[in-house]
Amino acid sequence: MDASGAVASWVNPRHPGFPYPEAAGIWLAWAAWRAKRGDAAPARAQVARIADHLALDLAEGGGVGKSDRTYLFDTCVALHGLAQSMATGTPVPAASRATRGALHAIEIFLERDAPVAPPPGDPDRWSGAWGPFQHRAVGLLAAAGLLLDSPRATTLAARLRMRVEPAGPATVRRYVHEWCYALEGAALAGDVATVADAATGLIALQREDGGMPSWTRGECPARADATAQAIRLWCASPRSDRDAIARGLGWLAGRQAGSGGLRYEEGSDDLTTWAACFADQATAWAQSESPPDGWI
Repeated sequence: MDASGAVASWVNPRHPGFPYPEAAGIWLAWAAWRAKRGDAAPARAQVARIADHLALDLAEGGGVGKSDRTYLFDTCVALHGLAQSMATGTPVPAASRATRGALHAIEIFLERDAPVAPPPGDPDRWSGAWGPFQHRAVGLLAAAGLLLDSPRATTLAARLRMRVEPAGPATVRRYVHEWCYALEGAALAGDVATVADAATGLIALQREDGGMPSWTRGECPARADATAQAIRLWCASPRSDRDAIARGLGWLAGRQAGSGGLRYEEGSDDLTTWAACFADQATAWAQSESPPDGWI
């Protein structure tokens, strides 16, 4: 976090990250999750500063994103994080304007039938498509609607659910981070069967060292975000594999820097915000006898 309250994509003095509203949304949801559990959580003043900065971003009404583009997905994640933070008592002066701005942006994305604006330079890039990963956005928007007591958000979540395309064939080479987002959407919707069926496929992908590869096919590095996400999904599945979870946690521990942050992949010094939040929740769920609580 910088002095303004913006959350960086990652920390690396030699390769500085960028202000990333989606990461701020995940961070706020993570901080709220910790507070609700009674665990050690970030200071209230820090949470309030980040929430206030994110609220002002959302209040502009164009959605949030990165690289001069705004994304429906990122906007849903940001609104969810803000709603979770407010539910724990964080004061957000611009809360009403932020909610209106975020929902206006989501409605425009749907009306234009385009999940990113302006159109992405690479039309095949997963983050700019109507792929099944958008089911995570559906679930987070629906959760935000309940927390904010917003029928408009609930209606938009239902519209988004109808627009999202079903998952493609399992033989298609897929980005694992994206696939896990789709499965998290299924978990948020209470679709235990889909999560259970996918758990076996995720275990089959896991490398011997415990890391999850970035892609389902081909030679590729293991990634911290996909590994933490897989662990969370295994914890949420009735077919969870304790050995797979233990191997994944071991791989994540090997990527941890002295500061506590997680390296994005082997050979990288980018300590990514979202991966650290996911990994912290994965660790807590793996060590608990209770069902998973509060997807972030």
